Amino acid sequence: MDAVVNPAFASVLARLGGLAVLNLAGVQTCYDDPDALLERIACESDGDVQRLLFETYAEPICEDLVARRIAEMHAARSRAAVAATPGGLAGLGGPAWSTAPTSSWCSPR
Repeated sequence: MDAVVNPAFASVLARLGGLAVLNLAGVQTCYDDPDALLERIACESDGDVQRLLFETYAEPICEDLVARRIAEMHAARSRAAVAATPGGLAGLGGPAWSTAPTSSWCSPR
């Protein structure tokens, strides 16, 4: 379900009083144009979709995209919440994390 949460969806959910959680190991933080990839997955034949999903989720997390998606969520007046596994965070910690508030995880933007 990681494809469901993108900055636009986070904005809509925030206006309704909710909080969207962005999956750091999902397509939003691994691909510059996740919508095109999601369309490709949706249109793939049943026989080939498993291979495509395997290839899709083999792509590493891109720190620049993490920072961009968080900034887009903030620009859309949404709080930015993320989910990740400890193994998925290995090697991360650069510019993406400088966009997060340091005083409180739920600091409003």
